[in-house]
Amino acid sequence: MMPNSLLCVSESHSYGDIDNDGQKAWELFQRDPFPVVLTDLEMPNMGGTALLEHIRNSPAGRATRVLTMSGSCDTLSVGDILGRGAFLFLQKPIHPCLPIGRSVN
Repeated sequence: MMPNSLLCVSESHSYGDIDNDGQKAWELFQRDPFPVVLTDLEMPNMGGTALLEHIRNSPAGRATRVLTMSGSCDTLSVGDILGRGAFLFLQKPIHPCLPIGRSVN
């Protein structure tokens, strides 16, 4: 069986390795650390910022690429989320060719 490679967390979808609840996503990550996580910043029970912090503070999550997305965006929030260790920030609706911010690491 091939290991999971992506955990996707969105407030509007939940299937397979995708969940719509940040707390449940964190529990999934703890059981099976994913190399890539795509998370919405606005979710019930635990938002994407808290999920990012949990992942970054866990030994298994230090190398994980965390991509974040949100429908609300300003320069301060993008800088903040990248400063917390997000690899990429995307503004929703997502246009695949227009990333808003990316970390330099």
